[in-house]
Amino acid sequence: YRRALQIVLDTYKTKEHYKYGVYGNNLADCYRKRGLYAEALALYNEAQAALTKTLGPAHSEVADVLHNQGLVQHQLGHYTV
Repeated sequence: YRRALQIVLDTYKTKEHYKYGVYGNNLADCYRKRGLYAEALALYNEAQAALTKTLGPAHSEVADVLHNQGLVQHQLGHYTV
């Protein structure tokens, strides 16, 4: 996934591309599952920004990232909204 993100950056010269959001979400999932919560949250935030910009805030891909961000917050014990 890291290589895929780099290819997207090299090709499109921006993190605001749909594919950056998809691959970023996937890599952040790996970080989350390994307990690297800070890294996961940072990448989820970038993925959310890319997908929101390209697909809009109500798209299901954005909802997936929001769900994953919630999983990390839950795992960190951050239960208040």
